[in-house]
Amino acid sequence: MAQARARLAAGDPGRAQSLAERARLSIAGARGAFNDAEYDAFLRRLDDLTREIESRREQISRTEGAQKEKQNAEAAAKAEKTRVAERDRKVNEAIDRVRALQQERKYKEALQVVEQTLFLDPNNPTALLLRDILRDITVYQRFNAIRAERAFRDAGQTLDNQDAMMPNVNIMDFPTDWPKKTFDRGETSAFADKPENRKVLAAMANPAAKYPLDLKENRFEDVLTFLQKVSNLPIDPDWETLTTVGVEKDTLITLRTPPLTLDAALNKVLSKVSKDQFSKAAWSSTRA
Repeated sequence: MAQARARLAAGDPGRAQSLAERARLSIAGARGAFNDAEYDAFLRRLDDLTREIESRREQISRTEGAQKEKQNAEAAAKAEKTRVAERDRKVNEAIDRVRALQQERKYKEALQVVEQTLFLDPNNPTALLLRDILRDITVYQRFNAIRAERAFRDAGQTLDNQDAMMPNVNIMDFPTDWPKKTFDRGETSAFADKPENRKVLAAMANPAAKYPLDLKENRFEDVLTFLQKVSNLPIDPDWETLTTVGVEKDTLITLRTPPLTLDAALNKVLSKVSKDQFSKAAWSSTRA
């Protein structure tokens, strides 16, 4: 029992418990050497020792737990301190970078750096203030650029208008290439359609040649092929130009009309495929 108490005093409750159990076995083995009073006294002393050992074990366990919690708390505080210090370092570097970009008048790049800073520290007062300032500056920059461009264009338009209103210094001014224009115009007949074109136009407007239209979601290309066959007149669509006004070969047409001359039928069909009044498809007679 003395050895068990010595180990307990040394802070080794596990070894003390083992020695106490050995003492209990020894006393039980020598039961015949003791009277009842002595035996009961030994057992009470062992029970008291066992309780002391358990109490000491619990005390050591609580002390170790408290020390571990303290160490964990200190480690967490240290890690948080390190994290905050690193964040503050990055924020300060970013603020310095923003101010450098401001001096270089690179406001858009500076605003991007501010947004990155606020991602690190959303409540940083310096970054919040700089963001508002930089936003205002970028708005004013764009406004001034638009106003300057508008003034430049207004000035150019004003100059063009003034130049167009320049009065003639002679009784009549002729274009510098007037001889060529005069030759190209020729006689009055030069403005009239050629005989071949007049013949085609007459055939297209011939009231004796009319064709009814009964179209139901037919392709535009197929409709033109049909009109070419029934009229026996060549129709050459300029698809590249038609595409610029939104008219495609596969544009579908639904149209029902009484018999019409070819020119009237073409007008009806082209009116159907045209997107609006500003992008109308049209036809012309250009037969050589």
